[in-house]
Amino acid sequence: MKNHIIISLLFLSIGLSQKEYNYNDLIEMDNGLYTIKFSDEPITGKIYDYFEEFKPYSGAIISGKKVYMGNLLNGEKEGRWKSYFHSNGKKKFDENWKDGERDGLFTQWYGNGKKQKRGTFKDGELDGLWTWWFENGQKKDKGTYKDGKQVGLFTQWYENGQKKGEGKYKNGKEDGLQTDWYENGLKQKEVTYKDGKDDGLFTEWYENGQKSFEGTFKHGKEDGLQTDWYRNGEKKS
Repeated sequence: MKNHIIISLLFLSIGLSQKEYNYNDLIEMDNGLYTIKFSDEPITGKIYDYFEEFKPYSGAIISGKKVYMGNLLNGEKEGRWKSYFHSNGKKKFDENWKDGERDGLFTQWYGNGKKQKRGTFKDGELDGLWTWWFENGQKKDKGTYKDGKQVGLFTQWYENGQKKGEGKYKNGKEDGLQTDWYENGLKQKEVTYKDGKDDGLFTEWYENGQKSFEGTFKHGKEDGLQTDWYRNGEKKS
């Protein structure tokens, strides 16, 4: 059995090395499988992209560069895939595929070479820790997913590095205390959630720090005293 597996893998490797296709000739069929122009048969082989000319951020113009992107197996992406910006040749995506679904580490970059997002997939769904960045390199969002749903602590930032929001999730829904801040660092809102609905104390502030609203909710509906204030601190009637 072991020898048969080795031989099968050897033939697969040889087959993949014999067939090469230009990425620009690929066509995604209605069933999600890939073929090439003037054909309706799923293809197996190496996929490459061709850079006629690009200008890196430093150095001379590069022409005629052939770059391998990944493999197709019976019309499905399989294994590691990479893509690049045609403008400068820098990496754009680095991802992993299994049985036609993203599976494993995924990384995406901006054109300036800085990371845009990084995390893992499982059977095509976000799964595990994910991080997003602004184009200047500042962290934007960070949190954990399970089976495509948000779980645990999630944090957001403004482009200047100031924290924007933080709270916990359970099965993709807000659960517990959620806090939002203005870009100047002052609190904007504090809300307690349960199963994705307001449940408990809800407080909001103006950008100058003055409280604008406070009240309690239960199962997403007002429950108890609700109070509003003007920006100058005067209570609304």
